[in-house]
This record gives sequence, structure tokens and C-alpha cells, in this order.
Amino acid sequence: MQKIVHISDIHFGKEDESIVNALLTKINEIAPNVIVVSGDLTQRAKHREYKKVKLFLSKLDFPKVVIPGNHDIPLYNLLGRVINPFRKFDYYFPNCNRYENEQVSIVGLNSVRNLRWKSGKLTIKDLEESSEELKVKKNAEKLKIVVMHHNLLHLPSNKNSESIFRTKLMQKWIFDNGIDLILFGHDHKSTIKPILFDHDNIFDFILIQAASATSTRRRGNENSFNLIMLENSFMQISIETYEQHKYKTSSRIKFNKQLIGWEKTE
Repeated sequence: MQKIVHISDIHFGKEDESIVNALLTKINEIAPNVIVVSGDLTQRAKHREYKKVKLFLSKLDFPKVVIPGNHDIPLYNLLGRVINPFRKFDYYFPNCNRYENEQVSIVGLNSVRNLRWKSGKLTIKDLEESSEELKVKKNAEKLKIVVMHHNLLHLPSNKNSESIFRTKLMQKWIFDNGIDLILFGHDHKSTIKPILFDHDNIFDFILIQAASATSTRRRGNENSFNLIMLENSFMQISIETYEQHKYKTSSRIKFNKQLIGWEKTE
């Protein structure tokens, strides 16, 4: 069985230490194949915050995919934000945007733009490069996961969601590359949303959004993270929520892989 832990928006600099410790305990109990961190590692992209994140992740001895969020580039240092916004991120987390094993292929995309501090953007070049990394033809049987920080599509449940790429082009890219899951964060909300472009019962891909796992900036939501478990054609996605001083499963949804998409099961 493949186990993927998806955490986001940990915002070190505004973290709750008791929740951090509970998260460490829970993830080590799960012993995942890989941990995905979908951005906003820090609160203000300061060295001391990055050092704390690095120490935290060092206590989780599993492969990791780590991408930046909009909080991981300078906010007040305008020169640094324009000239080299990812200098600190690249120093602490170089070459952390790729993971692959016999069943899973994961690629992280950087949706952060230095002049669009809150909203994000992807370009055609970003998508073309990720297509190459996914090695679609060779790995057609693998679960293909793309990770980004910002929202892919507008989700009605999220007030501040924005589309970060023109929908029709993104749809074509999803189809052409056989993407199964898109993991993201940014809004501090938990969402598992199967997407279908045609009117049938088979979902083309699944959007999975993670709330903040450790931050005191909860925006009215509980701290939580996502756990994805895959065995053959069966997949379960659960939301693990911090309650009564520990993380526990608060909801789960199950799918079976079909020839052209995913079918929701009981």
C-alpha cells in the first residue's frame, strides 16, 4: 500500500508548538512513502523560520516533495522579491519538487509569482516542463500527482479562490497527461473535490486541498492534513484533524480507478 501525507500552510513563525508535536507523532505513526508540503512553509520567509521548518522536516525521515507558497518569498524586501525571490527557499530546499516510485509519480509546480504576492499563475512553459517530468508514456500505469500552492480552479466553497490558469488549456493538459490528483493549499481549508468535465459518473481527476496543519492562522477552520492511501485500483483520501490534543480521522472518501477516470465508492 502506498501512503502519501499531504500537509500545507504550516507557517512557521506562526506555528502552534503543541500541534507541531502532535503532527510529528501522527506522521511518524503513519510512516508514509512520501510527504508532500504544498507551500507556505514560513510566515515571512525569514532565515530563522526556514531553519525551524528544516528542523521540523528533519524529524520526519521520509522522502519529501516541497514547493514554495506566496509566504515563502520576501514581502517587505521589495528588491529581494523582484531580483531573487526564491533564494532562501532554494537554499533550504533544493531539488525537492519530484518523487517517483513503482506506483506513484509526483511533480511539484511553482505557482508563486514575485509580483502577484497573493494570487498565483502557471504558464504554458510550466506545464510543458511538468509533462516531461511526468514521463507520461513510460509511466501510464502510475498514479500521477501534481502539487502546487494556489487554487487550480474556482471552488464555490472558497471565497478567495482564483483560477491560476485558463481553464480550457488546463483541462487539455490534464487530459493529455492523465493527471489523477492535484494537491494544493493556500486557503487554509480542507477540500476533496472530484472534477468531471463530461456528464457521467466517472471523475476525470480529483482536487485535494489541505488546510493549515500547524498554524495559529486557522481562518475559522481546524488544523488538519490529508492522507492518501492507494492499493492497486483502490484509493482512500482522509482528512486528519487536530482534536483534543491529537490528530484523528474526521472524514474519508473512497474511489476506484477506472479505465478513464475515478469512480466514487462507499
